[in-house]
Amino acid sequence: LNVVLTGKALQLHTYKLMDISGREVSSGNLSGESITTLDTYQIEKGVYLLSITDGTQTVNKKIIRM
Repeated sequence: LNVVLTGKALQLHTYKLMDISGREVSSGNLSGESITTLDTYQIEKGVYLLSITDGTQTVNKKIIRM
């Protein structure tokens, strides 16, 4: 899964990947790069919520692993 950060890409961002029931599957920090790859090969097929925050703003995206 490629994550593209725009705007404040050089700031530290944290992420959480949660399954549809709200259980945290993965979390961590995203580097200051504008494109970051998250390894999703270990998770089961299904629908997930990716939440990315820079400390002031949070963006949530639905992810479908097929």
